[in-house]
Amino acid sequence: MNKKIIWITWERQRRSLELAKALNARCYVLSEPDALQGIARYLYLIIKTAIVLVREKPGILFVQNPSIVLAAFACAFKKYFDYKLIVDRHSNFKLETLHSNSIKWKSFHFLSRYTIKNADMTIITNDYLSDIVGKLGGKGFILQDKLPEMALGEPFESDGKKHIVFISAFAEDEPLAEVIEAATFSDRNRIFHITGDCSKYGKKHLLRRLPPNIKLTGFLAEKDYQSLLMSADLLIVMTKKDHLINCGIYEAVAIGKPVIVSDTEAIKNYFKRGVIFSKYDSRSIAAAIRKGMTDNETVRENIRRLKEELFRDWEKRFGILLQIINEL
Repeated sequence: MNKKIIWITWERQRRSLELAKALNARCYVLSEPDALQGIARYLYLIIKTAIVLVREKPGILFVQNPSIVLAAFACAFKKYFDYKLIVDRHSNFKLETLHSNSIKWKSFHFLSRYTIKNADMTIITNDYLSDIVGKLGGKGFILQDKLPEMALGEPFESDGKKHIVFISAFAEDEPLAEVIEAATFSDRNRIFHITGDCSKYGKKHLLRRLPPNIKLTGFLAEKDYQSLLMSADLLIVMTKKDHLINCGIYEAVAIGKPVIVSDTEAIKNYFKRGVIFSKYDSRSIAAAIRKGMTDNETVRENIRRLKEELFRDWEKRFGILLQIINEL
């Protein structure tokens, strides 16, 4: 590939790091001082982004969306810096706010339409989102997450108990209350770990007076996070959004762990075996937990086969992407 490729993101996400590595592109994860908020934060990051573009002079620029502001800036200055722009949007569409009267969401969807029309390509994760991109005048390309390398962690020494990990970011789309309820009435020999930083979570009442078998891990360093997942007997990665594929599912498949996932079309269309599908009410989640613990070895074997299939599928899709990039 003759053109210089770089990747810029304002948020550290595994998807961006893995894809940038596969492209052999330098990845700039730009951040701001904690004290900066709102418009000041955006101005600071825009200036840092412009400095990178002036210094690197890329022929092809990848940006991650989120942030929608980064994507809009990259579109606005595409001709000035003379690069081809590819926006890795995956599932950041906020479709539930499409008809909101809020200025915040009206602005978001205005920028959304602008970036879709002006990017040379928008990468998404499923057919439904690809159709949206096409209808808005953009060029979409479907590429799910690359199965990540999970080589930093080591399993903890067994304590004789069963460990179940709910991979969480304390996001509004996660069935946290339902998972807690299912865990509350589970066997006390099963320890539930809920990952993620809950300091800014808006429903802290859910986290008060948790039973002894539910542990909040807080934010974990990458090595500790991987070690926790590798030590688990079962993982839970769920969303209430129809067109979202959680990155935690890819992590589970990468390390060959049984995982409970949401029973949505987007997830079922890609993860066709090995995972345990569940509705996101507490009774369904409890039933899925019992199934995951009872059929553990069978599920692990199916996960192993799924991992091989997804690896081949991703390599094929990535090869097509490289061909398209070469033609830009």
